[in-house]
Amino acid sequence: MAASVSTPAIRAAYASLLDPDGDINWLIVGQTPPTNRLELVDQGADGLTELRRKLLPGRSLHGLLNVEGRVLFWSQIPDELTGVKRARALVQARHVASLLPHHDATVTFAAPIDLEPALVAIKLFHQHPQNSPTIRVESPHTIEGRRPSVPESLHALAPRPSLEQAEKQHPYISHRAADVQKGEAGYLSASAAPPSTMSSHLSPNSIPLHGLAISAIPSPPVSPAYPPPRPETEPAQPSTSSPPGVLDSAAAAMLVSSPSDSSIALSLQEVPIDIGEDELTSRRSTMQVFASQAVSTRGLGISGQPDGFRASVYPTDSPLTAEPDEVHNRESVLAPPIPPLAEDNDFTPPSTVESDLETTSSVKDVEGPSGPAAVDAKEGELRQRQADEAAAAERTRAAAQAEYDERQRSAEEEEGARLAAEAERQRIAEEARIREEAEAAERVRRAEEEAAAAAAEAARIEDERREAERLRLAQEEEEQRRAEARRKELEERKARLLAARDAGEVMLCGSVNVQANDSVLWKRRFFELTKTQLNLYKSETEPDDILITISVDDISRLTTNPEEALVPHSFKLRLRDGGGFLFYYNTAEETERLVEALRCAIER
Repeated sequence: MAASVSTPAIRAAYASLLDPDGDINWLIVGQTPPTNRLELVDQGADGLTELRRKLLPGRSLHGLLNVEGRVLFWSQIPDELTGVKRARALVQARHVASLLPHHDATVTFAAPIDLEPALVAIKLFHQHPQNSPTIRVESPHTIEGRRPSVPESLHALAPRPSLEQAEKQHPYISHRAADVQKGEAGYLSASAAPPSTMSSHLSPNSIPLHGLAISAIPSPPVSPAYPPPRPETEPAQPSTSSPPGVLDSAAAAMLVSSPSDSSIALSLQEVPIDIGEDELTSRRSTMQVFASQAVSTRGLGISGQPDGFRASVYPTDSPLTAEPDEVHNRESVLAPPIPPLAEDNDFTPPSTVESDLETTSSVKDVEGPSGPAAVDAKEGELRQRQADEAAAAERTRAAAQAEYDERQRSAEEEEGARLAAEAERQRIAEEARIREEAEAAERVRRAEEEAAAAAAEAARIEDERREAERLRLAQEEEEQRRAEARRKELEERKARLLAARDAGEVMLCGSVNVQANDSVLWKRRFFELTKTQLNLYKSETEPDDILITISVDDISRLTTNPEEALVPHSFKLRLRDGGGFLFYYNTAEETERLVEALRCAIER
């Protein structure tokens, strides 16, 4: 399963995809049989649409996608791959991701249809909201036929805090309040920049939030369905459609809504949404429960800033609480002053709802006509406390569910890692076993080859020895045969010489090179040898003109190869008077024949 991106095609495509001026913005790599090496499957420059067309369903593939300078590493692992094969595919995806390290996000899917534009946008941009574009999810209903995400009555429930007060208590949102005073917050016009790009927009990531918080500071609208803020000159009018106190019920209803709700899920991903009529219907029952528990304060006069305030939903780390300014303003509006108690009476708040109700009833009986307002305010606080407790319980349940999901995810990841490690271990063991078997087979083959080579070499040496012995014996036999033939030839020649000597005939004749004792020149002479003398003629054509006659009786000694001759195949006849003659032939055989004839003549 070893992978490598050392192929020139992958290197060139990878470099072109990372280059801002490159020719491609996506590439696909995968294993191609039978070598199972990583190869460049395809590449292109027409973005996600073309990439989805080029993906092959049912095949494990990997690659990169460049969108506006951000690179997504993706892996397609089909659902058909299960068990060890799926674990191997996951391990291979991680390995390929490490080989192509220059990417900003990763995603894994099972089929080309799963690689949707929204998934790519969330992976590449919503993980970094400070510099990412905003995706708006609109309701299918028309603007006229749907409600805003927050009830309209929430805009006029409480006075808006002043800019100085907001700066003192919340410095980090002072610039937001300044925008409110300038009229820059509220209804988003068609020409305004999106909320994620406005300088006055406070990113949810700037405040560590995980739950849902109600803020008295206005937030940028998430839909054109939000009505514009009321002008400062318009007096605050309580809404007849939503009684005071519905703020708590709406916030609690939005809090306890299902985590699987698409609007809440997208809000946690920092994607502004617009909740339509169909989405509010599923929450209406929960909102009615909390709204029924809210204390009616229609008889109370609401004073303060005419703007009121609006609720905004943000991810938060803290439980569902109102910001300090909101708590101050809400208490000043909803709760009338409580009559002072006597100095000797220490007032202790009740710990249960039942005791609170009993205490409220007793106070109402004592105070008489002035008690209903205080009792209503107290009951409102008790209902708010109940809502807070329910919200805390829901948050606890959500935290437990998140912890359970995290444990499940960790367990699945550990199981996947364990399966991948087990698959890798089995693969390594299998490769080691195959390698050991191959090495053992190779050793056996080499031993057999060496044994066969040794046997062949021994047989060759034995054959060479036998052939050499045969040649030696044949050579010895040939030498013996030649020696025997020569011996017979010499015997026959000697017999012929003796027979010619005894008959008084010429024993031998021919041409020989002769040098007299008093000369330094060699001369070619024709000779005839008889039993009494050696006659030397000038040439064979003039046999009657004898130049030199040497008597056999005057020869005192015959010496072969004398030093003074200085030529091979020579001999010397020394005469009794001190003179002598040198003779030589071109071959040793001719010299031996003349010497033997002279000796036969001398030995008579």
